[in-house]
Amino acid sequence: LRRCDDPCRAERFGATRVVTPTEFAALAPPSFGEVGPDVVIELSGQPSAFEAAWPLVRTGGTIVLVGSVFPSAPISMVLE
Repeated sequence: LRRCDDPCRAERFGATRVVTPTEFAALAPPSFGEVGPDVVIELSGQPSAFEAAWPLVRTGGTIVLVGSVFPSAPISMVLE
């Protein structure tokens, strides 16, 4: 999942798919079925991107957060 003003730049760095948080929510179920992706790499640091990825990554999957270094609104999540 990558929120990027310049999708071409992300693709030059090797991204195979560049999507917004909203697009990811629509893309993940058809692409991964009920299992969800094994890994989500979130590079924008936007809380909305994490909130989109959290319920979709598979149980036992990994979410890598890069760029979350500035103060932002707290996020809430259900841990069940």
